[in-house]
Parts: sequence; structure tokens; C-alpha cells
Amino acid sequence: MGLTRVFLKEAAPFNLWIAARTDGLGGTGTAQDPLNGATRLDAPLEISLSYVNESPQEARVNTTPVKHGFLNGDVVTISGVSGPSQGLWNGTFGIYEVSDFGFRYFMQKALTPDEAILGEPRCTRLTFPFDELMRKAPPNMRIQLGPGTYQTRGFAVNDTRGWQPKTGQKIVGAGLDVTILQLVGAENPDQHYHVIGMPIEPGGSTAIEPLTHFEVSDLTIDCNLDNQPGRPTPGYAPVACGAVRIFGHHSRVSRVKAINWGTKSLKRGCFVISIIQASGQPTVGGNPYITEKDHCGIDGCIVIAPSRFSARECTVLHIGGLRNSANYAQGFARGPFIRRNVVDCQFHSTPNPDVTPAVGSLTYSSAFITSKSGTGINDVTNVGTFVGKRPHFRIALDDGTFARFYNPKDPMSRWNGYFKITPFPNTADQISVALGPAPPGTTNDSSLVVMGFEIRALAMNSCLGGVVEDNQIHNC
Repeated sequence: MGLTRVFLKEAAPFNLWIAARTDGLGGTGTAQDPLNGATRLDAPLEISLSYVNESPQEARVNTTPVKHGFLNGDVVTISGVSGPSQGLWNGTFGIYEVSDFGFRYFMQKALTPDEAILGEPRCTRLTFPFDELMRKAPPNMRIQLGPGTYQTRGFAVNDTRGWQPKTGQKIVGAGLDVTILQLVGAENPDQHYHVIGMPIEPGGSTAIEPLTHFEVSDLTIDCNLDNQPGRPTPGYAPVACGAVRIFGHHSRVSRVKAINWGTKSLKRGCFVISIIQASGQPTVGGNPYITEKDHCGIDGCIVIAPSRFSARECTVLHIGGLRNSANYAQGFARGPFIRRNVVDCQFHSTPNPDVTPAVGSLTYSSAFITSKSGTGINDVTNVGTFVGKRPHFRIALDDGTFARFYNPKDPMSRWNGYFKITPFPNTADQISVALGPAPPGTTNDSSLVVMGFEIRALAMNSCLGGVVEDNQIHNC
């Protein structure tokens, strides 16, 4: 081949461009013609709706005479319902109990019995091209994401519908609050979902291969905990939702904003941005397999707006190592850093449009609320009354949500758990708590009850030469 032809030959592509396109075209992946990562809507179906008598938060959908072709776990949008409860029927939901001509979905709150369903209901299935594009993206590729919102199923162990990052990839957005990755469809119970995630613990005798020179930067990650698809039992989505969790080597999370994170799983705490850099797992031939990697960091990130409804502890920024529980072998990360980040864990209350003038969302501290005189349990109704020393900032619209309570003095107290609440009308410090029947051996000790959950702003463990500097921590 002549020298002129060599220079004219097109270079191998090292950049992949993805945009939230509105023209419906697929694109080729260049800057001039980016791939389309916008959520895709199937053709709408006319449906009929009813609610399940024994479970008034469940909606039953009938698509007769059309076979809808949906699968359990698909995500749909219901629209076209009018009337007093249209805000409950309409929205985006995960579906279950799917048959040829029907399925169910779980609404945010219970319906009023026998209320008429008005309007012309329609159902549209959503699919998420962003996940498919990221599954196909090769290693060592710079992936440029344009402005817009990209919905994704993210990653969780045993959920194969999402995607995982690859070694050498650089995922770069167009700026904070300009490019948004939003987690949807996180439905597998007691799993920890991350918008960008990968396995961190081996499932057998093969060690996890760390990502090398992976980076993500310049975008917002909406963990979207409170909008994940619930189920009748337990009455919410029992999952943990975080932003980024990888096993890395020379990898970095920079200028990323994370919002709406937390956990409603009683078995999983939440790690919002986490890099595992060392491990003593697995055990091979009776001996631990030690992995120790270098110089990963979390730099210039903003983590705010946690869910108010978490069931247990959340760790916001974390770098460290994993221990082998079988033989206590421990790997140590070398030279990690957490620097120049902002963590603000203040809560945002539910806006109240039903008063005059309308009250928008208020901000308040995430600190625990401790009880005062008047807190107790009614043994007949199995309902607790919690009276706090400061306002709880719940309003009537929060009726039916859940909150965590515990008695630090009594591990057998009935207050220890995650319960449905009803704010008392016209009071700022009282909440009715549906404790349920008393399990054997429990007590009614209400001498000290705490409402809330723990938030750890920074954690660096199992490392050598770690650096934590210039971080701002508020309301933790």
C-alpha cells in the first residue's frame, strides 16, 4: 500500500458518541451522528383497569383482545386515566404476574375502594437502548454522552438485564445536571443496584478481574430509589440503590453528582460511590487469593438528596478492600484518595400543593429524631405513637410511606424495624406507626425510640498511603 493511501485510510475509532436523540434514528456513533441512547416507547395499547380487592395498591391490567407480549419485570407507562386518583394509576411501573392478556403493577398508595376509573387508559412498554449500547461498547473506548436523561437498569448481581463497565473505558458526560443517568426497574429483592457497577466478590474460585484505567466523569447519576417498582409484600421495593461501585486499578470517579440514593432492603446497606481496590478473596487450594491494586480515587464529586425512606445505614464515599471471611485474609489498597468532594445529606420534604398558598419542598437535617413523653404502643390496635423532640417534616401526602425506628436500649423492643407510618394531622412531631402483631419475646419498651438511619459520609479502609483531604461534609 502506498504512503498516500496509508495517510488517507480512516483511523480506528477510539471515541463512541451517544445522544438522547429525538428523531428516532439509530445513529452510527460518531460526533456528527451519535448512537441513540434515549428510552424507546413501544406502540401504546388500549387497556382496561381494575384494582385487586384484597390489595388496594395493586392494579390489574387487561389487554384483551390483544396479546401484549410483555415479560415479568418489564417497565411500562400507564397513561390516560382521569379522575381523583389519576396520579396513582398513571405513571411508570414494573410489572409482574404477567399472562397473555394481562399483568399487575403496584401503585405508590392504596386506592379508595369502589372509586370509578375514568378516561381512556393506555399502556406503553419502555425499552432501554442505553443498556444495549453499553453492553456492546468495547474496552479502552472513550464514551461521550450528550445532554439528556438516559434510563438504565444498571447493575446488580443476578440481574442480567443491565450492563457492566469494561477496562479502559472513559465515560464522559456533558456536565452535571446536563447528562443524567437514571436507574429504573430495580426489582430483585435485597440486591444492591448501581447505575455503574460490577461484581466485587467472586462467586467461585476465580478472582474478580479489576477494571484498569477506568474513569467516569462530568455527569449526574439519579439512583431513583423511591421510584423503583414495589410489590405487595413487603409493600415497597426492598432494594439498595447507589451510583458507582467498581473493583478498580488506576481508576477514578471525578465530577459526578449522585442523588436520590439509599436502601429499603433490611439485608443491604447502601454504598453510593465505592471503589474496591483490594481483596483477600477467593480461597484457592485452601489459600486466599490476594489482590492489591493502586491509586484509585473519588475526586470532585457532589453527593446530595438522599431518600428520606431508607431502612438502614448508607456509606456515601468509600474506597477500601475486602476480607476473606473464611480465613480472614485481607488485601490492602495502595495510594487511594478521596478529595475535594461535597457531601450534603439534608432531606427534602414532600411538596404540599393542597394548602393555600402551596408549600414547596422544604430542606431539613438528616439527623436522628429521638422520642419524648407520649411515645407508646397500643396493644389492641398494634399501633405505636411516636412523639419526637423535633418536627418530622412528614405531611398527609406521606401517609403509607415507611420509616426506620429502633430502641437503642432494648434489642427486643417492638420499635426495632421498618414500618408504615401515618402523620398525625395538625401536628409537627407525632406519627402513627403500624408495628403489627407482637412477635414472641418482644417488649413494648418505649422509653427511648429513635427515628432515622445512619449516614457515613467518608470511609477508607484496608489501605496503605491513603489520602483524604479538602472534603466538605454537611448534615450527616
